[in-house]
Amino acid sequence: RDGHLDISGTDVKNWDEGDYPMQHGMSTILHEGEGSIDWDSTAYNMILVNETEAFIDVHLSQRPNDPFFSYVALGAVHQPHSPPDVYLDGSRVKGEYPSSHLDMLHEVDKVVGSLVH
Repeated sequence: RDGHLDISGTDVKNWDEGDYPMQHGMSTILHEGEGSIDWDSTAYNMILVNETEAFIDVHLSQRPNDPFFSYVALGAVHQPHSPPDVYLDGSRVKGEYPSSHLDMLHEVDKVVGSLVH
């Protein structure tokens, strides 16, 4: 977001290490520290999809003949492996494979599919 933090001081809290039930599943905080009061590790990749799609839509509407580059740093290979219960399209993610890491890789496939459609 142009190199600027877009959160006010009242929207920040100190998170303790642990698991927290959130809207999209069980969010995991690996280390104590400050962060957004609504941080949800299970929503990370879905947030990236929504923001990337919004960027592409604006770019295509304003400069349809210009190329663009979008670096989308997905969180699937990084800990914590906290997959969402379901993806944006309503399909199940968590519990589809023997480990949460594999569930996250399953979500990466869904994310890439969403972005290249």
